[in-house]
Amino acid sequence: IQLSGTGNGAAINTLLQTGSQLLIEDSEFIQCKGSSDGGAIYLNIQHEGQATISNSSFNQCEAYFGGGISAYINSNGKFLINGTQFTNCGAQTLGGGLEAWLYPENSILELISLTFEKCTSGSQGGGLFVSLTGASLIMPETCLFKNCKCNNNGGGFNIQCTEEESQIQTTVDINQMEFKNCSADFGGGIFMNVNDGGQLSITGQTSFKNCESNYYGGGCYIVIYGGNVNFSSTDWNIFDNCQTQNGGGGMAADFYSKKSILELINIIFKNSKCNYDYCYGGGIFLRCNEPGNQILMNGQIQFENCSSSYLGGGICITIFNNSTVEINNTSFKDCSAEYGGGLEGLVSDGGQLSITGQTSFQNCESNFYGGGCYLSIIDNGRINISSTDQILFDNCSAYYQGGGIVVIVYGGRNLSISSSILFYNCKSNIDDNGFGGGIYAQFNGSESSIQITGQIQFENCSSSYLGGGMFIRIYNQQIIEINQISFKDCCAKQGGGIDVDIDSGGQLYIKNQSIFTGCKTSQTGGGIYSKIYDGTVNIEDTTFDSCTCIQPGDGGALALIHGLSSIISITNSSFIDCKTISNPLDQRYGWGGAIFIQTSITASRLNQSNFLLANLIFIGCSAVNSIGNNIHIRSINTSATGEAIKNGNLLSVKDLSNPPNIISDLYTSVSYAYDYMGINQSIQTSNPGTINLDLHNPLFEQSFTSNVPNPTYIDSIYGKDIKFCGLLQTMCQTIKYAIDRNPTPLSGIPPPDINYSIIMTSNTELDTNIQINSTTLLTGNVIIQSDGYSPEAGNDIYIKRSISTSSFSNSLFTISETGDLSLLGLHFDNLNSSSTNALMSIRRDDNTQQANITIIDCEFNQDSSSYSSSSLSHSIISINGGQM
Repeated sequence: IQLSGTGNGAAINTLLQTGSQLLIEDSEFIQCKGSSDGGAIYLNIQHEGQATISNSSFNQCEAYFGGGISAYINSNGKFLINGTQFTNCGAQTLGGGLEAWLYPENSILELISLTFEKCTSGSQGGGLFVSLTGASLIMPETCLFKNCKCNNNGGGFNIQCTEEESQIQTTVDINQMEFKNCSADFGGGIFMNVNDGGQLSITGQTSFKNCESNYYGGGCYIVIYGGNVNFSSTDWNIFDNCQTQNGGGGMAADFYSKKSILELINIIFKNSKCNYDYCYGGGIFLRCNEPGNQILMNGQIQFENCSSSYLGGGICITIFNNSTVEINNTSFKDCSAEYGGGLEGLVSDGGQLSITGQTSFQNCESNFYGGGCYLSIIDNGRINISSTDQILFDNCSAYYQGGGIVVIVYGGRNLSISSSILFYNCKSNIDDNGFGGGIYAQFNGSESSIQITGQIQFENCSSSYLGGGMFIRIYNQQIIEINQISFKDCCAKQGGGIDVDIDSGGQLYIKNQSIFTGCKTSQTGGGIYSKIYDGTVNIEDTTFDSCTCIQPGDGGALALIHGLSSIISITNSSFIDCKTISNPLDQRYGWGGAIFIQTSITASRLNQSNFLLANLIFIGCSAVNSIGNNIHIRSINTSATGEAIKNGNLLSVKDLSNPPNIISDLYTSVSYAYDYMGINQSIQTSNPGTINLDLHNPLFEQSFTSNVPNPTYIDSIYGKDIKFCGLLQTMCQTIKYAIDRNPTPLSGIPPPDINYSIIMTSNTELDTNIQINSTTLLTGNVIIQSDGYSPEAGNDIYIKRSISTSSFSNSLFTISETGDLSLLGLHFDNLNSSSTNALMSIRRDDNTQQANITIIDCEFNQDSSSYSSSSLSHSIISINGGQM
């Protein structure tokens, strides 16, 4: 049929009422053109009238409304179209191929296996326009929309659904509903408008490919005025390569009335994008602004290679007015945006966002903030991240802040994280400006509740500047609690695990078996770096293992800037093999192998309410030049600070040789001289970053009972002759230096030691002209022995350490006055070949004094390389008074 004319339906114009039926089969309508409703057919179906069109086609038909067909259906009218094609049809306003209006009661439109190709409209529904009020639309099998477009809403399909009884049901078994290459201003594939309690369901498999819009919803745009939309399938709904210029490359949804519901289940968004200036949501853009609305994303939702030029490469969402959004079992892969490569969300005014299930962000990135996710909470908004499954951020990156996630919180609000979350290989890496490789979090405001109680893990995360794992800003009395958090192999310039700024009464609590392992920085704070201007850092039950920083940094595990109104509390925590590491290119600083604290609080104000380090464990920690192997404190006055810590019992360390007791002589024993040190601020100002050990002092030197460790260990290879050397971790290099010291401490009270033991841990060629007299180490009683020697030990149990003197001419030992020297299990050779001095000399200057030497289990062997003959030119021992 090829007809044209004025009015409605150039080919067929019919009124169907009670008992009336129209059947059209196997018909072709070509270039039918009408001036009003229906280029080929106009149907008015009322009072149980029925019409059926099957296996027919409409080609190049045109009208003002409904280029091929215009239908008005009410009062139990029914219209069935089956196996029909609309090609190159057009309408000036609504429904390029088909326009249908359905009214109560129980009117039904059933569309089966329809194809709309290259259909257009000037306003709504390039291929199909349907408006339902108290009626039903059923689409049980395949419908295809291809290359359809309109100027306004719904390039392929525009559906208006009003009142509680209205619904659209698309059920697909093997076939599918497809939108290909469709375009419009809003909803390139489909535009859905659901009003006044309307119920709209799209079930079965639906796909959108290469669809686009000029404004919102490249594939689909949903507008809800108080109705419900269910977009779900037991199979996958697919949005592939859809795009828009403003918001929602794949889908966009707006809520304009209260208590509406949108449910999305089993949807894939692939290669969807929104790449014009200030674009929102490469995959989905959702605005949930009216009271009590709900968005549920269940089943499996996937975003792959989606992008936005501005917010939310996968999803951009705003939630206001006590509305709620649940994102469950959703994955984001290879998505990108400036803010929130995978997800960007703004939650305000009582709105709530929940992220649950097996949600993951993989290889997502942002040009600015939040490689995986960017979340903002203001004005009593709430975000809850909780799942019995693990939430994953894998290889996500941001140029500036939050490689994995950014969380910005303002005003009274609630943030709760109670999931197992893994941040793996996430990074913020723009030059030297990266903040928070895994998380960037800023909390500003009061009257909020922020709890992080899940097992959060950061592994191999990095930042080019601050916070390899996390960067946190806490202001205005915010309280942040973090439980069971772990950082492994994270790195940054400062704060390898966490970098945190605290001001205006902010508080940070890290507790309950948190752990930092292998974290490192190129500057300060291998595990944590915190600037506490006015606030609190409380670290409890936390382990720092193998954390390091490199010069010019301080604090292998912790570096804390302790402001005037700040509180530091570190309790029941362990520091294992934490170190500051020497840097040959910049040898400044390197203080505090485990902990570095810079405090502005005067010693007189230090007390347990603002400074407490209790029940700590240190194992194998070390600092450059041993400048505070465990703790180093930069303060106004080191001596006064140490005295305040001692008097207030502000530091206690567990005794690993006698657990669970604490070290009883921590404040008094020289054994800990290099473990707990400090420097005066004035000295630091004059000598910035100095590693001159003489400019640093033990924190508790004024309380030492002795200045010389007993026993003192000697290592000629790695030892150093420094003021308090002699411990296993700070061995002296030479015997002579070790015994030429005065053990009397600053108190002036001589130590109670009767004799001093010198333990040789290596052979030496450095010692000569050692004087043992009545004032040597106060008592004059010195024992020198090989490490491991005991009277019962055989030669195969320990090594006789050698004191070689073949390059010296002076006697090795001279014992005089009442000096008493015992040599146990050692090996000696000879002096220089030209020497006439005895190897060992004992002399008595007057009859009232008697020197003594005791030699047990020692060997004397000539150094044959020193002589051409086997004879010696000097004696081994010369005695002039005294006793051997």
